[in-house]
Amino acid sequence: LERHNPFHPQVWVLGSGRVARKRLAPLWNLGVRPAAYIDIDAKKIGNMVGGVPVYGRSALPEPGRCCILNALTAHGAAEEATGWLESQGYRQEDWIIV
Repeated sequence: LERHNPFHPQVWVLGSGRVARKRLAPLWNLGVRPAAYIDIDAKKIGNMVGGVPVYGRSALPEPGRCCILNALTAHGAAEEATGWLESQGYRQEDWIIV
């Protein structure tokens, strides 16, 4: 991740659910830092999770200006988010499905 993320140690995370956070915990222990969680659930947007804000998709920096970890866990959610990212101009180099 450090070699492929020009914004290291900062990442933006798609998905703020418990499973996603648990899945990413080893990265946080290695010094990777979430700038924000991105979610589509209106109940989560505006909250803080472990001191990290949860925003809607419109808060993502422009393509090429961030590294995104796609940590969505619901069936089909990661694929849907990939389609959305591509439709917004993000390139495959801009995100990693975790």
